[in-house]
Amino acid sequence: MAILGVGGVEVNGMSLTELWPEEAALVAKWLGVKVALPVHYRFDEGATFAKELKRQAPRVKSVLLRAGESYRFNLNEGRPRRSKVE
Repeated sequence: MAILGVGGVEVNGMSLTELWPEEAALVAKWLGVKVALPVHYRFDEGATFAKELKRQAPRVKSVLLRAGESYRFNLNEGRPRRSKVE
């Protein structure tokens, strides 16, 4: 599983970019992970990452979380589960 900084964040009025969605998808492919979870994305960058990941690395699952959601990857079973944090 890879947690990748995709897009950017605003800091003191400045926009800082980590990886563009296309670059992050390539990184996930190079790492050979089963699951890629983008963080710090804004606007449509998360969806762009998921689309690009599907194109570049169709075997890697993209997980886009909304506020309050969590993701648990169970290594023993190999089946990821999604749950809501309460």
